[in-house]
Amino acid sequence: MKHYKYLLLLTITGLQLACGQQTSVDTKKREMKPINLMKGSYIDETLPKHGYYLQINNQNCHYEIRVNDLESAIYKKQEPVMSVRVPINLEISKSGTQSLSIRVFPIKGAFLSKMADLSIGLFYYTDMSDEENSYGELVHLLDWELPKIENEETPMVRLDTVFKATVPYEIKDLDYALDLSNMDKEELLKEAEEKYKEIRYYVLNDYDKLNILQTDRPRGITFYLSEKKILQVLENNKKSYQNPAEIKYIQKIENFELALYAYGKILALKRIEDGSNVICKAEILEEDHPPYYKKGDINIYSSLPIYLYKDKRDNQWHIW
Repeated sequence: MKHYKYLLLLTITGLQLACGQQTSVDTKKREMKPINLMKGSYIDETLPKHGYYLQINNQNCHYEIRVNDLESAIYKKQEPVMSVRVPINLEISKSGTQSLSIRVFPIKGAFLSKMADLSIGLFYYTDMSDEENSYGELVHLLDWELPKIENEETPMVRLDTVFKATVPYEIKDLDYALDLSNMDKEELLKEAEEKYKEIRYYVLNDYDKLNILQTDRPRGITFYLSEKKILQVLENNKKSYQNPAEIKYIQKIENFELALYAYGKILALKRIEDGSNVICKAEILEEDHPPYYKKGDINIYSSLPIYLYKDKRDNQWHIW
């Protein structure tokens, strides 16, 4: 069984093709065009490059964590124990107060088990440009542990808090984003599905066009990477996604639901079954993998998050 992983494009969120037959797209009518998305965004290279992370350790529970109402981490797999370290600079657009929301759900059934456990540490490295010295000093900001579950009928535990962050950049693309929560839900879902299929079309037929749309994404600032490094990553992703051997593993865009983020300014399509990204690679298991998987199960081994927003300046969808 292939190991599950997230692949991330460095100037936007990751993009990948969906499997099955290619869908004909009238690109003259539907193609996404670049505008000056960098307008107003900047980075001050003279300031410290802080890198913020979450250390997440969970047992016998599922969770969803958002920073500034943007998805930082989600876990809905069958394995009861998992430990991950997640970078969250992507969700931090400027210095100041940041919101942190943690939601804990049952791993099975309607209520949390008394064996459920979740611990989260929030910290930052003081200088992400200093790789030789382990990125500078490590500073802890917050530690949180799931309270012991006493009530046998507890469906969810939620924590909402804030923390301070200092970054040398300010990203303003969402200053121009429409509030999607005010749109008709059916029309919103229809437009979102069309745009996901358009992205798939570019991946299958014109990846260079897709890379052009990615080169001026303001979010690339948060990685503290050079333009040369960003272009290298984009080219590596192009080679990976155009690998003929992988086409059969790309899943169709189906069985999804709409999720809103950034207080209604961003949307994503998520798999109904497990809340994962609808753009993914998966394999059908040919043998049992006890104790959690059996022959015939679908194993998602690679997932690429795609987020969209509609810009007020041109009333068009753009990849965030």
